[in-house]
Amino acid sequence: MNTESSYCCNVLGSWEQSKAYSRDIIQDFNHLVAGYMGWNMLLDTKGGPRWCGGKADAPITVADNHQEYYKTAAFYTLGHFSKFIVPDSVKIGLKEDGQHRDVASTAFQRPDGGIVVVIYNESDDNVELTIKEGNNHLTHNLKPHSLQTYIYYNN
Repeated sequence: MNTESSYCCNVLGSWEQSKAYSRDIIQDFNHLVAGYMGWNMLLDTKGGPRWCGGKADAPITVADNHQEYYKTAAFYTLGHFSKFIVPDSVKIGLKEDGQHRDVASTAFQRPDGGIVVVIYNESDDNVELTIKEGNNHLTHNLKPHSLQTYIYYNN
């Protein structure tokens, strides 16, 4: 289990935090980590409060007036994993062709039989991707710096 994961100094509107979460979570799952837990879910605009001081980031930032909050890019990034990789899902193998070093992916089988594939394109280029299983396949164009989640069912 990866616990207490955090990045420094969230800047509202920045996608850097999302990129880091995408990379790290996919790599963790591909190296047999059973779960992922962030250090903070909600912090103020100064990156606190924290018991150890300093600044950190969180998927949700509370405004200084305490009357509103902002969902950061990381909030939606975490949703790619938490919404589709449901409890009791099992990590399954996924063979990448190795042509694109800046593309990372992971796959799970859900309890309802669905297959979830999460793919992150870290490159500055569009990448054509094909997901194949048996005689079935899906071809899709990944936009630069995009995170995509696919779910399918074998009939």
